[in-house]
Amino acid sequence: MAEMISAHILKEEARCKDNCGRANFTKSYKRKWEHMRAMIQEHYGRTRPVYNTNLRPNRNGGNRCKHQNRVAKGAGRSKHRNWIKESGVWGGIAGDWCCDGMSQGELAWWGRKAGFKGIGIYHGNVHLDDRKTKRVVKWGPGTFRKPKRVTSGSGP
Repeated sequence: MAEMISAHILKEEARCKDNCGRANFTKSYKRKWEHMRAMIQEHYGRTRPVYNTNLRPNRNGGNRCKHQNRVAKGAGRSKHRNWIKESGVWGGIAGDWCCDGMSQGELAWWGRKAGFKGIGIYHGNVHLDDRKTKRVVKWGPGTFRKPKRVTSGSGP
C-alpha cells in the first residue's frame, strides 16, 4: 500500500527524485492543500483527483535538492528547495499540481482561496507554495478563473 503523508497526499508526490530524504510537506502546506481539495469536492459534489506532477514521468513537482532543481531547470531561489522545520517536523513548502477536467486557472483560483501565497501557472500545471508573505505572488500565462457554480452531481 502506498505511504501517505496526509489524508490524500502520497509520500511519492512530495519526494525529491534524488531520494535525498526530502519526502514531506510542512503541516501548514498539507492543511491548506487538504482544505483546497475539500472545497473542490464540495463545489463539484464529488471528488476530483488533484495530483502532483511528480507522479508523471520526467517531471519534478515535489521537493528538490540543489541537484534536482538544476535537473528540473528550476529558479535559483525555487521554493521547491525550501526545507523547513515546523512543529518539530521537516517539510517542503512547494508543489506542482494538476487536476483532471479542470483548467489551470481554476486550480490556481482554488489554491489562492485555500491560502497559498505563491501561485504559478506553467508547463501544464499549477505551482502552489506556502511562502510567508502578506500578499499573493502570481506568475505565468493564463488567468485565475473562478469556477462556475454547478449543481450537485453535475458538471465536468
